[in-house]
Amino acid sequence: MRRGPEGRGRGPMVRRRAQREQMRQLRILDRLSRMSPEKRERLLNNLPPARRRMVNQTLRRFEQMPPERRAALLERLRQFDAMTPERQEHLRELLRSLDQLPDERRRELRSEFARIQRMPDEERLDYTASNTFRQKFSDSERELLLDLVDAAPAP
Repeated sequence: MRRGPEGRGRGPMVRRRAQREQMRQLRILDRLSRMSPEKRERLLNNLPPARRRMVNQTLRRFEQMPPERRAALLERLRQFDAMTPERQEHLRELLRSLDQLPDERRRELRSEFARIQRMPDEERLDYTASNTFRQKFSDSERELLLDLVDAAPAP
């Protein structure tokens, strides 16, 4: 298992499991946050005490997020859920490929992906055709980045 600079050893399978769990928790938090307080309380009262405390704690953190951050997370979840199962699986495959990279390269590509994704179309096309982009990334990394940009929902 690799260890990153933060000292956390997280291999690709552990990261994927964590990502799936985060998506599941986000769906639950979204549903709970939209419930009336009475309905939420009834549902939470049916949980074992330890689980109820954990859900309440997570829900409080979610509700304390800046509204823009919370809305962005929920929008990304909704966009992903709106994708066809085939497109979801394609995106998962691309993310698995990204997870196979060494920690430093994976972080670099994730950062670059987010940056490229935020660019207006014309700027994105110019940048991805540039020598800077070609020199910074290998052929396979450039292909992965461009495939991710095409497959992922817009930010």
